[in-house]
Amino acid sequence: MNPNVPTDPVSSEDSLYHKTYPQNKYVFPDGRPTFRAFKPRPKDNGELSCDVVSMTTPLLAVTENHRYNVGEWILFQIPVEKVLHYGAKARHDPLVGNAAHALIYDYGADMDAMAADLAKSASQVPITAPTSNVE
Repeated sequence: MNPNVPTDPVSSEDSLYHKTYPQNKYVFPDGRPTFRAFKPRPKDNGELSCDVVSMTTPLLAVTENHRYNVGEWILFQIPVEKVLHYGAKARHDPLVGNAAHALIYDYGADMDAMAADLAKSASQVPITAPTSNVE
């Protein structure tokens, strides 16, 4: 964790959005996330990037700090109370251009098992791209 970044915990009454690629190793054919969708990559130092639901929208969760292409991301939502129930933690980690950014961290000794528990509690969120009124 960066000691210069606020570490306020995300409220247990809130939820988190987590985006992932629509590839088979992250998402089952029926749309459920695999454990890999909720497992931090080695370069992430044990922290999983998310956005706080009460601070953003599904579309912003996939477009802030990223170029948006339809189908580029699949978005999942998980209640913070589930994150805490499984023993992990969630904290605010605002970024320039994304005040809603947060991290899930402190996965414990068995990161795969924790990621599997989080994946089981996640639900897919539809992403609606803006429509143009230009004819």
